[in-house]
Amino acid sequence: MYHDTLDPEQIQAWLYDQADEFGPSWSRVLIKVFIKRHKQVIPLPRPRVATSSAEPELSFSQLMHYVSQTNHKNLWKEAFKKYLSGSALCDSKSNPVIGFVSCESMMREIILRTYGCPIIRVDVNTANTLPDGKSKKYEPHINILPAVCAIETKRNFLLIHQPYIAHSLEDCVTFSPALLGSSYMKPLFVIYQLIQAMRTMHDRGMVLGDITLGDILITDNLWIQIVPHLEDNVHDEPRTESQNISATLTEPETPTHLSGDAQEVTYLSGSEGCSPRGKLHQGVYNRDRTQGRRPGDHESRDRKSSRCDSDVVSCELKLLCELWLRGQLSNFDYLMALNRWAGRRYGDPTCHYVVPWVTDFTHRNGANWRDLSRSKFRLNKGDRQLDLTYDTTGTLNITQVPHHVSDVLSEITYCVYLARRTPRSVLCRYVRSKWVPAEYPSSIQRLQEWTPDECIPEFYTDPTVFQSIHEDLSDLEIPPWAVSPQDFIDKHREALESLYVSERLHHWIDLTFGYK
Repeated sequence: MYHDTLDPEQIQAWLYDQADEFGPSWSRVLIKVFIKRHKQVIPLPRPRVATSSAEPELSFSQLMHYVSQTNHKNLWKEAFKKYLSGSALCDSKSNPVIGFVSCESMMREIILRTYGCPIIRVDVNTANTLPDGKSKKYEPHINILPAVCAIETKRNFLLIHQPYIAHSLEDCVTFSPALLGSSYMKPLFVIYQLIQAMRTMHDRGMVLGDITLGDILITDNLWIQIVPHLEDNVHDEPRTESQNISATLTEPETPTHLSGDAQEVTYLSGSEGCSPRGKLHQGVYNRDRTQGRRPGDHESRDRKSSRCDSDVVSCELKLLCELWLRGQLSNFDYLMALNRWAGRRYGDPTCHYVVPWVTDFTHRNGANWRDLSRSKFRLNKGDRQLDLTYDTTGTLNITQVPHHVSDVLSEITYCVYLARRTPRSVLCRYVRSKWVPAEYPSSIQRLQEWTPDECIPEFYTDPTVFQSIHEDLSDLEIPPWAVSPQDFIDKHREALESLYVSERLHHWIDLTFGYK
């Protein structure tokens, strides 16, 4: 990260503060990166010519006649393909010839048809921008997130989107379902906008792609802005029959396990779901633990671990629960999947992954177990304080439903947990404005006693969180029975996977994620 006046630590402190505005000197943008592929692809269909609004609409009888004729033609085409195409002569005149284009020119055309924005070329041996006449041919649909410009480099296409919209439809249905559930008109309005955007893309010979709820951004007035998957419009040159036979004969057998440090990770087939054989997802977080990954550093994970993480999480929740009940999925991996399903984001201080504290670290074998049927806030503050928060909510706002603690992990607690690895400027901004190292818990035992919040996965996987990057803040101390941070991590993980915790973990899951 680079700034004219701020150092990287100060920039990181600003970025952590997601709730506050950055000020006039800052501007949020969304950047999508498309990697160039040097190959031939099928060109886009011709765009549909816009019809004049003055043309009369078809009557019901005319529309039914058109549908009947179209169905009749389609039936003849299917019959011809089924019964005559095999014996028909395959000469050059009967076979259609497709003029393939390069993938780079294809992506330029897709960007122009979708956004109509200028394409700025950097380090490319051509003109700096495309002709203005071609870029003005298309106007972006009002429900497609507009792009200010596109930047083309030797390896990538970068789309710069503005305005920045913080929330998506996935956030809406996950955290505020009442926003759409209070009226039938609201979801219908969202669907109407989505259909209109799809229609415009189809008229231009393209599709929105395999979008999800997370790709549909939404504002307070239910106005949606879609981020289409442009790469789904790129189709490779089809293989000939001889190429398919050659590929089948030379295709190597699919390996069962990953190589290297993640040998115990099992490949999961998308069509078969999660395989019940072996331990799923085991070793992924062990890899991060043994290599000392910094918490929240997603870029340091290799692609194998990321792939396995997404494979386990993409399984149906019911299947994951069954595997966990049968002991074929570890407690830790099941909790990671639940965090992902609940919408929590790893490395985000506002909603980082949570796992339970299971012991007070008095003994190596975890003899003093934590009561998993009660929240950490209740164990730390007591029933009186818990009742007080419930009663106060009801008296302050009559329309708000009384509840207990709103969250199981606050931003301040997250920063205190990772104080040894967090820059000082970030700690001074969120924990204490004045830097006082003595105010931070000195040991993991003291940290567990002090906090009313739940634990984080790093204390089960990453020994580097105990090592301080600050000269005046000592390392986080481990219990006397632990030889090293790695030894503590191993024993802490064993306690989480113990029979005692496994038999009672469902109580904590109900308290944290709900039981419905």
